[in-house]
Amino acid sequence: MEIFPSEFSDLLSPSAASRARWSGADGPGHFSMASGVLGARRSRACFALLDNALGPLAKNADRPLDPNSIWGMRRNYTESLTKVMRQKSVSFESTRHPAYKVATKIGLLRLMRSESLARLAETVSGERLERANGVQAILYGHGDYVGPHNDHHPEQAHLRHGYVDVHLSFVNEHVDSQSLVCQGADGHLNALYNVTRTGSIAVYRLPFWHYVTPLMGRPGHESKARRWVLMASYTIAKE
Repeated sequence: MEIFPSEFSDLLSPSAASRARWSGADGPGHFSMASGVLGARRSRACFALLDNALGPLAKNADRPLDPNSIWGMRRNYTESLTKVMRQKSVSFESTRHPAYKVATKIGLLRLMRSESLARLAETVSGERLERANGVQAILYGHGDYVGPHNDHHPEQAHLRHGYVDVHLSFVNEHVDSQSLVCQGADGHLNALYNVTRTGSIAVYRLPFWHYVTPLMGRPGHESKARRWVLMASYTIAKE
């Protein structure tokens, strides 16, 4: 594969999509995930295209724990954790950035802004969505993770009442494990999802609490383990 198709529906494997079973964390529209929807062969081709084209352009996003978050406390059980992470990311906000030009050349932006992907997000989330969506790519290596956070943006008028994310996940054969942990229906962080199945699709109706555990490579292959996540973010349409 040298270029992504213009429509997300053209990327789907008909047989795999028909067998897809969506599972949710906290009722309809909150979080849903389906594995293997794209099929193994197509998923491997997508991974290779992303890794070759965008891998060299991925930038480190490293936010470690603040030591003062412990020793700065004056009372027990008053701890506060900011969003910590270690991963690489590719942003397409600036049309002048090399990553934007590469993503355009390989058809990535067209795919992630396609009508068929937006319709899937609407169907699964139950929300009517605006079409001018944002796009981002995340790359996880061995030990990379994202700490507990809720993705609430009250300072932004178009996001303060929630929004919808779609994540497409592509994993190589060197990955052993990584999980997404979400708040469950009982209010605890106990809904666990395996995100190492390549070609999976997840639809988030944000905000809600969640985190991503460290990616673990297979013993002896840690340095080669990589997982790409393509993210499309949609604003919920006003009534």
